[in-house]
Amino acid sequence: MGKLRPRIRRVIAGFAIASASLVLTATQASAHSELISSDPAEGATLHKSPTKVSLTFGEPIQEDGSTIVVTGYDENAISDDSTFKVNGTVASVAVAGDQKTGDYVVAYRILSADGHIVEDSYTYHLDVALPSASASTDTPSPTATADPTTSPVSSDTSDDSSAGGVWVLGLGAIAIALVAAIVSVLMRRRRD
Repeated sequence: MGKLRPRIRRVIAGFAIASASLVLTATQASAHSELISSDPAEGATLHKSPTKVSLTFGEPIQEDGSTIVVTGYDENAISDDSTFKVNGTVASVAVAGDQKTGDYVVAYRILSADGHIVEDSYTYHLDVALPSASASTDTPSPTATADPTTSPVSSDTSDDSSAGGVWVLGLGAIAIALVAAIVSVLMRRRRD
């Protein structure tokens, strides 16, 4: 029995380390880059044509494999692919001037630094009709910021990270509870 106790302790310690590693890996894997803000902002109404669209993400992104496409009221692209660039967490693309009143769609496909793809889109409205005399024509629209109560909708083509992360975290919690139960039983046996 004396040789069995050290062996059981090593098995329990190994199981605890493996469980902790599983939980840490799941936490890291579920964190992907997400849209933090945009200019023009989602749902904004502009009275002047923007010259570019900029998107800011929560993590650095890769230029290769990423793109932003802005389409106009007639579903034709007004963005210039050759001007697409990434600077750390910000991706931007120039758009053609002299746009007409209507809704514009900003579609993006971003390759995170960790290799995961995030795709989504949003719209803004352009109203080039002259605003009323009391309104300022040079007032910029505010930049959208992330609402802490909601998360942006994104699609990760490699896996469903949120569902997978919950499962792994749940399994990790069960494993830790199991280790605690085994240690408790062994401690009771030792007292007896």
